[in-house]
Amino acid sequence: MPRSLLSFELVAIDLVNNANLEPGYAESSLTRRVPTLIHGNFALSESSAITECLDEGFSGILLYPKDAISRARTPSSSVAAKRSHAHPARALH
Repeated sequence: MPRSLLSFELVAIDLVNNANLEPGYAESSLTRRVPTLIHGNFALSESSAITECLDEGFSGILLYPKDAISRARTPSSSVAAKRSHAHPARALH
């Protein structure tokens, strides 16, 4: 994302050494997943949810089409839906 649209700090997480599993990271990401968006006291750790949050929550940022049908057909929406339905916890209901 161009820095001119939104200022942000990029923090590298050493996944090879499991830095995402350390207590310090868990304080900001309950799921300990990467990436994590932290905005004030709010943290979000799911790529598609992060892009939706940025798209809807910050003026001047348009990551998805405005109309619902076009937005539903975006690759990230399709991938997120497949990933969510493939998650083992979803199969239990």
